[in-house]
Amino acid sequence: MPRFYTWDEAPAWPASSPHARLTPRVRIEAWDDEGWRPYAPAGVPLDDRSGALVSMLTHARGTRWRWGVWWLEPGAAPRAPLRFVVDRVGGGPVCSASFTTAQWLRRGADAWLRAADCSAPPPADDG
Repeated sequence: MPRFYTWDEAPAWPASSPHARLTPRVRIEAWDDEGWRPYAPAGVPLDDRSGALVSMLTHARGTRWRWGVWWLEPGAAPRAPLRFVVDRVGGGPVCSASFTTAQWLRRGADAWLRAADCSAPPPADDG
């Protein structure tokens, strides 16, 4: 099961805006000829609203919180590299290293993905 974690600032409570987020937003992106794009199999974006991704608070250290994100059933993924993108409450986006489900499902791949530069393309051997 692909997974990623990142640290974020604790949300302000009570919030100064009725639109303030208390949890980060999460999505999966795929690499294509034009760059990173939201991954949308059958036209449905794979994000925290789709039911396929779960995010959970895993650690709280004062004003710093760590969130874990899991892709529950990746199924048959595209050949293009994929990545998690987490839009943090207290900062900009943070991205995981790229992966494919073929890489993820091989024996020995049972680890958390590391953070990577959001503006960088995947390594040449990913796709």
